[in-house]
Amino acid sequence: MEREEHKCQIQTSDLLYYESNQLPSNDPCEDRLFVAQVAGTDTCIFSVIDGHGGWMCAHAIKHRLPYYLALYMLEDAELTWRNPMLRRDWVQAIDGDDYNYWLSDYVFDMRTAESFNLRYNRRMLQDDLRSFNTQLVRAYEDLDEDIGTEAIPEGQRITKDTVARLQTASSGACACTAIVRNGMVHVAGLGDCRAVLGSLTPEGNMRATVLTEEHRTYNPIERERLIREHPHEDEDIMFFDERLCGILQPTRAFGDVS
Repeated sequence: MEREEHKCQIQTSDLLYYESNQLPSNDPCEDRLFVAQVAGTDTCIFSVIDGHGGWMCAHAIKHRLPYYLALYMLEDAELTWRNPMLRRDWVQAIDGDDYNYWLSDYVFDMRTAESFNLRYNRRMLQDDLRSFNTQLVRAYEDLDEDIGTEAIPEGQRITKDTVARLQTASSGACACTAIVRNGMVHVAGLGDCRAVLGSLTPEGNMRATVLTEEHRTYNPIERERLIREHPHEDEDIMFFDERLCGILQPTRAFGDVS
């Protein structure tokens, strides 16, 4: 229980430190987590990624999601000096955090680099960023779309990178992300990961407040959405054994391309 416990001091205007722990339920572990700071800002990103069907998708989300989030949360003036092909221009490990080695253990191939470069160019052409929360949704959706698109082989030649992209897209991952900036906490959730806010009541008692809505088969909103989007499917099969098609409980996730 204590092997993966970790605590790190953070020198920002909003945070003093963070603590994390991870208890693998399988080997190799399909789950990931990351903590990152947006380069040149006090904004910190915390994310838990719950993989299924393999570890490849969760591993890719861990390394790519911080860049997509940074791309959409930064204002135009903060984007102009950042090179989409240089990772250090976007996110960095927390200063003094030896635990988060994630910046160096993932290799971006040309296909994934091109995907982010395209997103960067499209983002620079946007006139209206709308709300911050909307942009978090955009980051999630764009990364999921890119993972699926990248899995389509180019030409007849199958390479090691092609196989890796197929494995990434065919496995899946739920995710929950908390972003702390300017004294505010913004939360984005996909699937059945849960964010809970702990706070003290006036009486000095600890209070737990759930901040996310779980996308699972027993959520009536999700059931109605799936029935509406798949009107010709048999509901007994769709929700067999309280799982989506009898396989998974989460109804939304990264990957799971078939």
